[in-house]
Amino acid sequence: MGTIVLGGGAALGSGAFSSVTAERSVTVHVEEDDAGALIGLVPNGDSAYVRTDSDGVFEIDLASLGDINVDATVTITDAFTLENNAGESLDISFELVESDGSAVTDFELTFVGSSGEFDSITLGSNESEEDIDILVETSTVADEFDVELRITATPTP
Repeated sequence: MGTIVLGGGAALGSGAFSSVTAERSVTVHVEEDDAGALIGLVPNGDSAYVRTDSDGVFEIDLASLGDINVDATVTITDAFTLENNAGESLDISFELVESDGSAVTDFELTFVGSSGEFDSITLGSNESEEDIDILVETSTVADEFDVELRITATPTP
């Protein structure tokens, strides 16, 4: 019986613990607007559909187009410029997501650059892709779509 208690005490005293808390400092610089950030999103001209809001945040607002037909494609020509303001080459991808994070299935947003259609693009350090067109393709009737454009940048090897 003593051996069982002693063995149990040895197991409990072996350095196991239930939690650790450590504090570290983190410094983050948040750019004032999307044009000057690591991934620059710069609207071309005074588009009613692609612009920066009063806080400098890039937005695509298609509501001013009015009702778009089902199974239609709307093209916004020379909508924006994508800039890699990082000091390294980046793979930049685009994905439409619902507010709950799920994939959008009711319509597609396609980007067209100098090399054709893309949902991801590689830009070298301080390189840009200018005059990107936006194609909006609908497949379902809906009163309104309120989705987010998720942009992900990954350094290229």
